[in-house]
Amino acid sequence: MEEPSFISNSESSPLAEREAGRSILRTIVIVLAVLIACEVALRVGGWPRSIPYELGGEEYNAVAAALNRNDAPEVMVVGSSRAREAVNLPLLKQVLSQRAGRDVTVGSCAVSGAHASDVEAIVSRAMRTARPPKVILYGIAERDFNRTGGAFDKATAFWNLDDWKRVMDAGTERVLPELATVVRTEIGRHFRVLGQREQIRLSVRQALTGTHRSAKDSLIYGQLSDWQRSKSRQSLQTRPARRDRVLQNIRDFQRSDYPDAIMVASLRRTIAQFGNGDAKFILFEVPPSRAVKTELNRSNATIYPSFLQTTEEEANGKPNVAFYRVDQLGIAPNDRDFREMAHLNLTGATKFTNALANLLYPPPATQPTTHPSSRQAKHKD
Repeated sequence: MEEPSFISNSESSPLAEREAGRSILRTIVIVLAVLIACEVALRVGGWPRSIPYELGGEEYNAVAAALNRNDAPEVMVVGSSRAREAVNLPLLKQVLSQRAGRDVTVGSCAVSGAHASDVEAIVSRAMRTARPPKVILYGIAERDFNRTGGAFDKATAFWNLDDWKRVMDAGTERVLPELATVVRTEIGRHFRVLGQREQIRLSVRQALTGTHRSAKDSLIYGQLSDWQRSKSRQSLQTRPARRDRVLQNIRDFQRSDYPDAIMVASLRRTIAQFGNGDAKFILFEVPPSRAVKTELNRSNATIYPSFLQTTEEEANGKPNVAFYRVDQLGIAPNDRDFREMAHLNLTGATKFTNALANLLYPPPATQPTTHPSSRQAKHKD
């Protein structure tokens, strides 16, 4: 009877080992060759000539890409979607350019869901561009101090090592794991395949789905927002907010201490970036709708006063920094000015825009005008 022969899996011939090593080396060489070819193609072709854009989380990537191109406008809006919908950018550009007697570039880097920590990161990145903004308008809302989830989850797309160290030195130990992301972002500023990976991913998806959208057509470069274009006439006056939706909107305020200390510290660091130059940082209150404010006060009457007091205390007395409440802007938004319970519509945005334009470039002194009928009567005589 023949005895079975056994071959150990742990044993292999020197020839097989050399072949395995060569196979791994070939794979590495091929991958490097593909990456180098892609890098050369991106640089030679100047890709992406058009930054892809999409609402939601992709807004952050588009804003980061625009700032990486040094495309910061002279007048820049920052904040959450509440700020995004509060400004009529084409109107702001028109009024400021007319009053300044030259072309004034405007744009918005306000993004969905942003909190004070995200605004800090975006402002810091904008101030490092080749031509930093001369005026930054921060449409601040009570939600900006109400932390939900990670404080710096999206901020790292704009950070450099100094930003990371500044937050780390403030005692926020939870940003230590973000160092790897910051290092990768820094490398990506020189290696386009890595630095533009989000644009590559979104461009491929948009090409496959036939939904390509350029950031040039968005508010980043001074256009109306998508909602301002598609829902310009919608208002709470004709479509009141349901109470259950309003209660859902304010539920996060019931689960956390307010204002959040990390968010307040972020605003403080943002303000500290101004005062050494000519750039101005103007904060303006973006209020919630009447329905939301009513339920917010009913749930916790200290939230809104705390928001206003905290913002005023942080901005008060700082050079090149100012905070304006809605009543100080000289406007009183009502249900006709809100698209829904959280965001202004184009009518409301136009009111805010005229008020902000008057802050930046006060209108020339008006001359006494003659009533049209009087002119006509004089002409007839």
